[in-house]
Amino acid sequence: MSDLLRPIEIARPASLEFGAGLVGRVGAWAKERGVTRTLVITGRSGARRVDLLALPGQVEVWNQAQPEPDIPDLDAALRVAARVQPQLVVGFGGGSAMDLAKLVAVLPGSGQTLHEVVGPEKVNGRKVLLAQVPTTSGTGSEAGTRALVTDPATQNKLAVQSRHMMADLAVVDPDLTISVPSAVTAFTGVDALAHCAEASPRRRRIR
Repeated sequence: MSDLLRPIEIARPASLEFGAGLVGRVGAWAKERGVTRTLVITGRSGARRVDLLALPGQVEVWNQAQPEPDIPDLDAALRVAARVQPQLVVGFGGGSAMDLAKLVAVLPGSGQTLHEVVGPEKVNGRKVLLAQVPTTSGTGSEAGTRALVTDPATQNKLAVQSRHMMADLAVVDPDLTISVPSAVTAFTGVDALAHCAEASPRRRRIR
């Protein structure tokens, strides 16, 4: 069978909203679901803007997400999740913050370790809500089911893929990208182009 005729399935978040000024929609959505404890996974720059999410109740912010997160980063975030016991995990930032949020949403209380879920569809399930809010362009992680974490011992990236890591809500607010440094905007633009080329059934030379 030709690759062009092979059936495909396109999965996406239960709710994906796009529009300028929509970032506060996350808080309204959480309030509608009775959320009173939220853990936000973000970087240091994102931590300064968490109030834009308008989240209800107790909000804990873990702001140590690095551009290339590793196992110690994930372990630190998981320790915070174990203490907070969130009803909602929010990834707020670039692809790294959102990838960590996916893992923080599924691992606590699962009885599974990171190494046990590496690969496709090994995650047992998810007990908390998951929302993703990108602040950069290019990764598409807010609408994906994969997460990457580096193993510092081997320098290999561990890839986890699971339907349980698909967000319940993804809010893409282009206003959040305005303050991104020009170099990061350029890098993420190239990232988006690379993802497009990688997804092509037949890779062609870009002229």
